[in-house]
Amino acid sequence: MYELKRKIAGVLCICFFPVFIHAQIRFEDYVQKVKEAAFNNEPFADSLSGLQYIVPSGHWIYQALYALSLEDGTVPAANQSPLTAGELERYFRDIDYDNLSSYGKKLYENAQKWFTSVRIPEKKFPLNLSVSPSLSLALFYRNRDASVSYPEFDYRDIPPLLNFPLSLTAQNYAHAVYDLSMSQRMDAANSAHRFINIPLDKKLTGESEDDTDGTGSKYSYLSLGYPAAEGSFWNFKIGRGGINIGKTQTPSIILSDSMETATYAQFTLFGPNIKFSTNIMQLAVSKYLYFHALDFRLFKRLKITAIEGVMVNAPLELTYLNPVEFIHGLEPWGAYKDYNKDLGNHNDLHGGDSRVGSLFALAAELNPWKYGRLYALFQMNEFQLPGERKSVPNSLGLQGGLDVQIPSQNGYWIANLEGLWTSPYMYRLKNKNWSFCMNRRGFYGSGQFQWTGTPFGPDSIMGQITAGFTVPAKWECKGFYRFLVQGELHNATAASDSGFWKKFPGRDQDGNPDNNTEKAIAMASVKTPSGIPQYTHRIGIEGFYTPANLPLKFKGYTGLSWIINQNNTYKPQPQFAYEAAVSCEWFILGGRKTLLQ
Repeated sequence: MYELKRKIAGVLCICFFPVFIHAQIRFEDYVQKVKEAAFNNEPFADSLSGLQYIVPSGHWIYQALYALSLEDGTVPAANQSPLTAGELERYFRDIDYDNLSSYGKKLYENAQKWFTSVRIPEKKFPLNLSVSPSLSLALFYRNRDASVSYPEFDYRDIPPLLNFPLSLTAQNYAHAVYDLSMSQRMDAANSAHRFINIPLDKKLTGESEDDTDGTGSKYSYLSLGYPAAEGSFWNFKIGRGGINIGKTQTPSIILSDSMETATYAQFTLFGPNIKFSTNIMQLAVSKYLYFHALDFRLFKRLKITAIEGVMVNAPLELTYLNPVEFIHGLEPWGAYKDYNKDLGNHNDLHGGDSRVGSLFALAAELNPWKYGRLYALFQMNEFQLPGERKSVPNSLGLQGGLDVQIPSQNGYWIANLEGLWTSPYMYRLKNKNWSFCMNRRGFYGSGQFQWTGTPFGPDSIMGQITAGFTVPAKWECKGFYRFLVQGELHNATAASDSGFWKKFPGRDQDGNPDNNTEKAIAMASVKTPSGIPQYTHRIGIEGFYTPANLPLKFKGYTGLSWIINQNNTYKPQPQFAYEAAVSCEWFILGGRKTLLQ
């Protein structure tokens, strides 16, 4: 038997020797390419990705287009993310080079080079397989748990230990990505007991489970479109990752990309001054958010966005996929009476108010002068007119602010003032299963409750001022001060086994029906902040740095919070919370490298 194994091993060595030699040659070639990339000052990590490449949120090109638009004296056309390179290029073409400062012209030229590098020439081989692996190390410290101070530098900021995105591109018509990663579970990464992003064995941490997030991929999609001679104008994408609506300093109240594990499909038609999209997002099994969005820009100085949709706790419905249907006019809240009866749960889910939550939102942006922007967002899930039931609470939210970016010789001075208000029942209908929230999908305890919009949640009032300096794609440093008031209902996420909230008008403390009308009316009429308010003051400094001659990116944050009436309990002595974090990401091949060309 030993002799047979030895012969088999010898045959395999002879057969695979040419493969080993070829791999060695290719490895040396890759090392040379990494050396070339390491001394390339241009941020071309996305070269030859194609126009259907979906540019991740936080990419420097968003920051560049935003700054250039404000310099041009117009409202930025891109106020959502993520977007394709083709759509961003369409908006980029609308910027007038002659209106820019000397530094703005340099940034414009760098952005132009980036778009040129992304576009695949027609003479290239039509298929391209590429990889862009990265290795990251993050160190962080928190002296308090999330009940005192939720992490500012949270799971989305902490990079995976190892990331291996594999991309398949078909010219400028299609782009697919599978982002294989090794990272911590969300609850481990956000825990005050963790200090490094290396997933640890449960024997080392003393926990009941290992730190490793078993989902494998955090970001994957297929993107299709058509690059016409005058620029792209439509796109269809289906993927796993968050969608963000609205350019705001803190997460948007309408829809936030913090839900990075949600699966979505989106069809978009766009131009410089108009955009229409129809969307579906799955937040749980048989829980879908359907919505349409229409953006139009007037005189390049005023932009208005209207969004309408529904959250449905039922299997996928073709009715709501109609891109030109006014969903609210279908009265979907009355469509599931027989469905509930067939399932045998009509005693709990009776009448015409089950399985459906409504969504209506407006956003407005105004550029009254160069370098500045005023913005306002409004979202409504429930609003009772004077003649309607007083026992049904309103679900409303407002967010707005002023953004300023002043160019200098080598970057931009930035400043922002933002405010936010949410009603005590914002995002919540009477049942968790059709409210605007989700539990992060994953393996082995990685689930964490999330609102679809701002993480401050319902029953909150917030004011924040931010100032700093930025050089897009190179470095940034900014500081902020935030004052946050949260009532007792801001974190009331407990629900019964059937999904009914335990703190909601018409429900008792166990989530069962309560027929006390006067009590229900009193609960529905509470104002923000309800009960004993919790006050949080937070100051912080954050930023990033990308060395010009190295394929590295450093990020850091440090902040101090002091909380009064922690957990909405009267406490005269403030509680202090401190956190700090630093991370280094190494792009192993210097950026995206092709395997076929």
